[in-house]
Parts: sequence; structure tokens; C-alpha cells
Amino acid sequence: MVKFQPPRSLFLAVDGRRLDPGNLFLPVKEGAELAVSCVVEGGHPPASLSWQLTPNHQPGLNTTVGLHPHMSEAHLGTVLRAHHNSTVTCMAKHQALAHPLNQSLRLHVQCKSITLIHIFYIQDEF
Repeated sequence: MVKFQPPRSLFLAVDGRRLDPGNLFLPVKEGAELAVSCVVEGGHPPASLSWQLTPNHQPGLNTTVGLHPHMSEAHLGTVLRAHHNSTVTCMAKHQALAHPLNQSLRLHVQCKSITLIHIFYIQDEF
């Protein structure tokens, strides 16, 4: 007989640092690469992890399975201006849970400055 144990918690990490679940905003520079890890604690068998980017932009998230079955990673190869205020969500589904666990963060894209130069031509009439 298989005994199902639900996961205890779920958290997100960037650069190996666990993110504070109370802080939803993640500052990221335009043009940078972003990798977010999702780790589920506990659960037998391991929970199924999936990702969502809302709204769905192109290019979207690339996902990989982590070093162990309780971890997954999502990658944005290049953070774009269009990703500003987008939400990255990790969801953990498990047979022992009525509803999936989820953790989200909102991207605060720090845009590169753009310099616009206006050139006006005045045509002399002879």
C-alpha cells in the first residue's frame, strides 16, 4: 500500500537565495537573463511542478527539471520591456492536495534608457 504525504511548502529562489514570499516584486534589468528555481518541501511521491508566465510573452519561459525531483527551474533567456509587471508562477500538484500549491513573483523590469534625437530639415526656397 502506497501512503501519500502532501508537500509541506513551496518556495522560489533566484541565484540560490530563497525569496521572501511577502515580497512579490523582483527587480531585473532589461536584456538580462533570468533563472528562477522552484522547490517543494516534502511530499511522497514528489509533487509535479509546472510554470506559468502571465501574460504569455514571446519568448516565454524555458523549464528544466532540477537536480532532484523536488525542484524545477524556469529561464528567460532575455528579459524584455514587455515582461514588466509579468507574473511568474510555479505550481505544485499532488494526489494528496485538493488544490495545487503555488508561489508567484512579479517582474519589475529596469529598462535601459533610450536617447531620441530629432532632426529637422529646413528647406530654403530659392
